[in-house]
Amino acid sequence: MAVSKDLSFAKLDDLNLDPRNPRLGRHNASPDLLQDRVLDLMTDWKLDELAVSFLESGGFWTQEALIVTREQLYGKSALVVLEGNRR
Repeated sequence: MAVSKDLSFAKLDDLNLDPRNPRLGRHNASPDLLQDRVLDLMTDWKLDELAVSFLESGGFWTQEALIVTREQLYGKSALVVLEGNRR
């Protein structure tokens, strides 16, 4: 699969976290895992370093853009974040 060199923008509400992300744990990661459950599993993740990074660097950098693909999720076409979930 080719990666575009052009940046595209999407509304936050149009993005979905990857329910098959291995960081969720092998017993949790599943294409059927709903977004609310993905967020529940992430509630204990420590994001202090990330917050400091944002404050020190002024926010997002284009070289740290999210990698998103359009794929079938929950029976419909959706934008799924594959890389950059922490950002």
